Amino acid sequence: MNEVAGAEDAVGRLAAYAGILPEYLDVRHERHVTSSETQRALLAAMGIPVASDADAVATLAAREASALQRLLAPVAVFRTDDAPLSLELAVPTSLAERPLAWLLTAERGESWRGSLVPAVLLQTEARAIDGVAYARYRLTLPVTAATLGEGYHRFELQGGDDAASAATTLIVAPSRCYESAALADGGRVWGPSVQLYSIRSRRNWGIGDLTDLRHVIEFAAAVGAGIVGLNPLHVLSSVAPQHASPYNPSSRIRALRGGAPRGGERGLPGKAPLAARGRARRVPRQLRRETGDHGAPLSLLSRAAPRAR
Repeated sequence: MNEVAGAEDAVGRLAAYAGILPEYLDVRHERHVTSSETQRALLAAMGIPVASDADAVATLAAREASALQRLLAPVAVFRTDDAPLSLELAVPTSLAERPLAWLLTAERGESWRGSLVPAVLLQTEARAIDGVAYARYRLTLPVTAATLGEGYHRFELQGGDDAASAATTLIVAPSRCYESAALADGGRVWGPSVQLYSIRSRRNWGIGDLTDLRHVIEFAAAVGAGIVGLNPLHVLSSVAPQHASPYNPSSRIRALRGGAPRGGERGLPGKAPLAARGRARRVPRQLRRETGDHGAPLSLLSRAAPRAR
């Protein structure tokens, strides 16, 4: 690989563009620095040309030029404790004296309006691209992230033509992860971690249900526990139900109802009618005969499953 001046800096800046962290702390709180070789490998996997030093420098120059030719970045991310909010806008210097109207609309519907002239704002960068002079300016908004609130908000700039018009999404995220009041100021709680399907009880059929979970919660609370950790209860695949895993859901926003029934105090296996138990024993043979390796249709499972009485 031929050495090119500024290549390592170019790789690092491209990695930052791509969201690759320069370092991180592991679970033991040990610091790990992302090497240039790792950055190059990750960038290459993302389809960003960095095979040679010359590629890295050229790719960075092209990306920075493209960013400077956009009036606004497609998105800006803030935390709720950020104040003030600042956005950067880029315009050809020939248009920097032209006034622009702006509109900020919060997710909940509240809005703010104003106008600006780029040339009177703080200039943070200037560069010529293909013979055209561009400059980047910083605009400070008259609202704080806390005023906007967490969510997705829209900021629009409007000039006299399309070249001076753009919009971006402002994302306001929490300043930190949610913390229960019980954990504030160094508080601690304890409790069991439970895989619902592994719970065994006198009343279930070998797989725990929501009634069993209620009993676990009541028991944990009685002995002073503050939490019960639970495996995901997402909707599983209906195409291949035999590949059941709570960590491979078909939907991450809906709960699995059929696989975690509420259950009741009746319906013990020993009380199932003999005919029903016979049908249950025939399920594997029926599945092989009617569905092969493609899984059983729900109608077949419902016919074969024993019913409590």
